[in-house]
Amino acid sequence: MKGNQEIKKQLEEIPFKLKRRLRIFDRGSAPYIEVDGRQMINLTSNNYLSLATDPLVIEGAVAAVKEDGAGAGSSRLIAGTSARITLLESKLAELKNTERALVTTSGFTAALSAIVALVGRSDGIVIEKSSHACLISGARLSGSKTIFFRKNNLEGLTRALKKLRDRSKRLLIILDGVHSMDGDIAPLPEILNIAEEFDSFLLVDDAHGTGTLGPNGEGIFAHFGIKPSEYVIQMGTLSKALGSQGGFLAADKAIIDLFIQKSPAFIYTTGLNPAAVGAANAALDILAKNNERVVNLRRNISAFCKKIGIQTSKTPIIPIVIGGEKETIELSNKLEAAGCLTLPIRPPTVPKGTSRLRLSVQSGHRFFVETSEHASEERYLVLLRSRTAE
Repeated sequence: MKGNQEIKKQLEEIPFKLKRRLRIFDRGSAPYIEVDGRQMINLTSNNYLSLATDPLVIEGAVAAVKEDGAGAGSSRLIAGTSARITLLESKLAELKNTERALVTTSGFTAALSAIVALVGRSDGIVIEKSSHACLISGARLSGSKTIFFRKNNLEGLTRALKKLRDRSKRLLIILDGVHSMDGDIAPLPEILNIAEEFDSFLLVDDAHGTGTLGPNGEGIFAHFGIKPSEYVIQMGTLSKALGSQGGFLAADKAIIDLFIQKSPAFIYTTGLNPAAVGAANAALDILAKNNERVVNLRRNISAFCKKIGIQTSKTPIIPIVIGGEKETIELSNKLEAAGCLTLPIRPPTVPKGTSRLRLSVQSGHRFFVETSEHASEERYLVLLRSRTAE
């Protein structure tokens, strides 16, 4: 088949060192893992609060499977809505300070569900260029008139809204609360003012802010001390700081009802599996009980940044921008040889010339402990310090 041969040729043209590969890890979310028989520190996982391997979270997953079975068995609108998932939605709504929440099978599904239901061909979207692929895919799928603006560029956002205002029935601003490749936080108060000025809905992807920002991990709105208004939709995942799987949307009751009625990605997808629901419920119970993990995460972030000689980050995402793809991969390999697992990020995930190591700090790391328990830490820290000093 001609098409198949073309695909093989296309794959062969990718340089060996730049090819993406699937590697097998045991407990790959843990802060310290074993790779090829060697103990390593793991700076790749989004398991920010180290809840994915917490015994209580695992017990929550096991109990849910024993009582509800291995799978949901049908979509949420048939028989896929359990008492457990309803309880989870109540806890998420409380965490996000909204009237309701809706759990989906993934963050990607949550994005598609929200955007396609809320806007269509007669509407307008203004979205950050650096937004996550799920948000960009949702904008394109909606068929709405779409204008991209540079991250945190309030003037560009305002200009785009002015262009769309008179030819759009409904406006929607889409942005990342915490930028997944840079770790910086969106200027939410200013963006909210602009959204109100243009009578626009605002969808904030708080995937990386949930569990990490706010006094008790509530997210970006609590970080700024702002109560979400009726035109705000918060999107998030259960798979990062909460250590489980799945996504969610949190908003006013009317908006959540619209998603249930009008979102094909929600309507025609089997409900989230009981294990993920049970784990997420247990994770939220731990967060509600105390903020010890959130505090430990921030202590680790501060200590790690100090150890590698950079300014303290407000989030657990710490990018080390290298530039070239080859150089980034080489540094990642050197770090792995020194006992540190890192994630090289390359185009198209980031713009050409900005390849980087995306380092993720966890609550379960021990950076704030003065004496390192792992000799390998010193070797990889020297490598990182040498790079940040350039």
